[in-house]
Amino acid sequence: MLVSEDMNLLQLHDLIQAVFGWWDYHLHLFKIAGMEFVNTSDWEEDGDQYQDDSRAKLGDLIPRFVPEGGMFIYTYDMGDYWEHEILVEKILPDSDKQKTPMLLAGRRSCPPEDVGGPWGYENFLEAIRDPRHPEHETFLEWIGVDFDPEAFDLETASRSLASRMRQAHLERNTSWPSGPLYANFMTVVRSDWTRLIQIEDQVAARELPLRRDMVTLLTYLLEHNVKGTDATGNFPLKHVRDISAGFVDPPELDLKIGDRIFKLRTEDEVPSLKRLHLLACVAGLIHGGENMHWVLLEQGKVFLSLPPEEQVWYLVKIWFRKYNWLYEYNTEIQADLDALVKVVVDTLSGYPSKTDISMTELVSDFEARLVMDFGGNDTENEHDRRCRFLEKVVVNPLADFGFLERVEDVKFIESFEFTKLKAVRLTSLGQGLLPYLNFRRWRS
Repeated sequence: MLVSEDMNLLQLHDLIQAVFGWWDYHLHLFKIAGMEFVNTSDWEEDGDQYQDDSRAKLGDLIPRFVPEGGMFIYTYDMGDYWEHEILVEKILPDSDKQKTPMLLAGRRSCPPEDVGGPWGYENFLEAIRDPRHPEHETFLEWIGVDFDPEAFDLETASRSLASRMRQAHLERNTSWPSGPLYANFMTVVRSDWTRLIQIEDQVAARELPLRRDMVTLLTYLLEHNVKGTDATGNFPLKHVRDISAGFVDPPELDLKIGDRIFKLRTEDEVPSLKRLHLLACVAGLIHGGENMHWVLLEQGKVFLSLPPEEQVWYLVKIWFRKYNWLYEYNTEIQADLDALVKVVVDTLSGYPSKTDISMTELVSDFEARLVMDFGGNDTENEHDRRCRFLEKVVVNPLADFGFLERVEDVKFIESFEFTKLKAVRLTSLGQGLLPYLNFRRWRS
């Protein structure tokens, strides 16, 4: 790698993660001439025992502490304990013409994340090569793709590097989530479902309010100068009102009770917009944050040019693989999100389309497939608690995605209307999409 003396150690960590194909899931530590550097915010209460790697520039450390030809140590994942020797191969004179960081050469594939360190990787390679190995099938299912330990392609690695470094920069400068930036976005938005889609589903995808509202949001950000608020990075109220007014079903923003009108105070009070805003971030379509301009990323611009079915497929893929579903639920709760998503797909796949599924039946199916604490208060009926969880976390979002239709009981008390979710109905669009939600294909 060719790097600049202005690069700090935290940026070097991001660079190593990018060229290795890892995803910064674990702690890291640099050892240089008896000094130890970490990202102190990641180490929480132990952070004050180390130096801050974001403040340590390579130009201040090299060649003062590490001469040309010398080495220093980078350790990643204190459990698997990947220890790397970083060689300062050559110190070049300054040149404005040198583009950095630049990948100059490489060799072999990087071990998969969480494979178990050097010894675990050795066992992994032995297992995938030997069909008789007791862990052969388990590891093949886990890796989800063909793995060649000798593979390396400089052009592909360089393209991935640029994308990953941009993403790391975005993530370091905002409290909002930053989604994946794909080197080849078009391979991600297309699938067997988009290629084999039925006319009925194509029409449903085109008319889907969530898709149309996302297009409204992205187009607005493309055409307007929107700066996030200082405290939270939310859209300012003027833009909240303007964007929401363009939705298929514009939400009521001001609450009227009797003669009093309670004015909108924050974007957080508009769930339909806030969910889209977060989804666009997690999908890598937009970027912004506290006191930063919200901008449409290149993927966002490409997204606007896609056919409706490819837009829907990408949003569905992000929702099922990247979005934190528990954001929809206000109660503190611990859950295995991967297990929850798989249970949703498996459960819904067992029902025919356009047939009512009572909430009692749905709750019973989930209880049989998923062991978890659904949260709630002590006075709440257990069945009602589970119904409320499924309604907020599963039913409402999937209704917005066109997978489900809500079947409600409606009651009137005096002049007030009350609705209660009685059942759900799997749509033709949902039934068409479910067979393609194969998570092994989605590991990228």
